[in-house]
Amino acid sequence: MKKVADEKVIQVKEAIKKFGEETVEKIVTRKKENRIFYTNKKFEEWLQENYKAFTKKELKILKFEMLETTTEQQETTKKVEVEIPKATNDLQETTNEKGTVEEETTEDLQEITEEKEKTTTEQQETTEKIEPEILEATNDLQENTDKKEEKNTNDLHETTNKTSLVISERLQNEELGKKFLYFLDNIDEFISIGRKAENDLLIPNEILLMSSFSTSLRISREVLDKFNKFCNEHKNYSKIQILNFALLEFVNKYTK
Repeated sequence: MKKVADEKVIQVKEAIKKFGEETVEKIVTRKKENRIFYTNKKFEEWLQENYKAFTKKELKILKFEMLETTTEQQETTKKVEVEIPKATNDLQETTNEKGTVEEETTEDLQEITEEKEKTTTEQQETTEKIEPEILEATNDLQENTDKKEEKNTNDLHETTNKTSLVISERLQNEELGKKFLYFLDNIDEFISIGRKAENDLLIPNEILLMSSFSTSLRISREVLDKFNKFCNEHKNYSKIQILNFALLEFVNKYTK
């Protein structure tokens, strides 16, 4: 058997020299020509047993790396199969610990919820106690407001009645009555005169009665022209009276 194996090694090596990269396709075939192995399975099994008889280069041509890789994958699979139960146990332990933590958290949440419910109940009881007091205070406030409004209304009616009585008594005087009727007939004109008077220059009597004397001063031409124009628009007062009023108002305004 050993001799047969050695002969095949020699045949395969010669095929490698002859066919190079196409060696496997040439020696594994159903055709009689160049055939050394009838099936790939037989070739792979034989090569697995005799790979040590070949160099790395020859093994590469024979595609032995694929077989080697398959072996490594099998070893890796075995390692994984060993590690999976361990990982499963670790996961189970972690799950158990997590379950314990979740149970503790659930208990804590339950306690918090119960505490909140207790607080809510206390607040509800407090609200129920306060509501009658608030209602009573609101009623008292409304009652006081109503009384004040009633008193104000009564006072207004009383004042109106008194005013009406006084006017009525005053109007019994024929001359005074005529003046009052004249005022009512021309009230719009009087209002207009009043508004106009508010915008007109009005100099107090104490300024009008002030004594004056002659003096000289230097002044800007532009300012003097505006002053003269203003005086021409208010000829009911003299320039001295307007100047006194202007200077005095300025001094009073800016004196600290």
